[in-house]
Amino acid sequence: MRQPALDHSIRDFKFSPEYHIDSILFREILGTVTNALYVKPAISYWFDLQQGRQIGLSGSFVYSVAQVPVATPGNELGYGLEMNLGASYRNTPEGFYAGMTWGVLWPFGALNRPASIWTTDAAGDAKAAQVLRGFLGVKF
Repeated sequence: MRQPALDHSIRDFKFSPEYHIDSILFREILGTVTNALYVKPAISYWFDLQQGRQIGLSGSFVYSVAQVPVATPGNELGYGLEMNLGASYRNTPEGFYAGMTWGVLWPFGALNRPASIWTTDAAGDAKAAQVLRGFLGVKF
């Protein structure tokens, strides 16, 4: 959409859908980072197995809140807390890598659908969600 000729303000910021900070909330439920503030402490470590082979472990938490609560289904601030854990293997000389990630999202009030707002069968509290992903890569 084009910006009107005399409008010089910037009010609509959007992230690319390929910018993934988590495994569930922004990637699968919301589609991209929007209407949100988040804090993401993370840690990862690679163990060297010699000859270019390594095993990596990673973990992170993502705490997300809405900037504008009225734009959420539950009309509240807190989206939820997500935990992501991963294990990877890479063999750099042979061009091979593989791994798995697991994530769990504990939703807060912003993802609920209170009966006072939602009069359809869609009303109810959001439930915890999980995802397990595997990946494999070969360089050729």
